Amino acid sequence: LLNIDTSGIIALEELKKKSSSLGIKVALANPSWQVINKLKLAKFVDKTGEEFVFLTVGEAVNACLESKTAIVNTC
Repeated sequence: LLNIDTSGIIALEELKKKSSSLGIKVALANPSWQVINKLKLAKFVDKTGEEFVFLTVGEAVNACLESKTAIVNTC
């Protein structure tokens, strides 16, 4: 993700809310520093949680795999 505006941030917030209500996890991976700065200014992480944003695709994949493994191990 190279750039984002206010409507994009609102769309991401809505996507996070809707996906969470359906039990689906969504991750934002590899955002540019401009995107990270705009998300911070909009208090996006405060609203959605840090587990939604990852600096690399690898971190996002690992977090999703760890989350899936934790769910399987608790069943």
